[in-house]
Amino acid sequence: MHITSSSPLIHINTSSTHTPYISPGAQSAGILRYNTGTHNTEVYDGNGWQQLSTPMTTVNVDPTLEVAVRWVMDQMHKEAEIKALAKTHASIQHAVDNVDQAKKELELIYQLTKEHSNV
Repeated sequence: MHITSSSPLIHINTSSTHTPYISPGAQSAGILRYNTGTHNTEVYDGNGWQQLSTPMTTVNVDPTLEVAVRWVMDQMHKEAEIKALAKTHASIQHAVDNVDQAKKELELIYQLTKEHSNV
């Protein structure tokens, strides 16, 4: 079985081909179950449970996505720390205000440049 996503950033693969069945009680030859203790699909052969396969399900995140998410989380943490410090330090609040103003000006210049170059 191979499960895919429309996103190139998420990969899910499994090698298990059995649909597990949990025994309702009395065992008889041929009953399948999924053993949650060993994470294996098993069949009862009349004398005992025999392992059929070892499930090999994996979920991987693309390394680029992992790096990007970690970077975003670090930035969010830093921004939260700066906001907390700005509440008690006027100089930090002043710097934050200047950065916010500069971002607005940059966005405006970017938009005007983009519109002008598309004419």
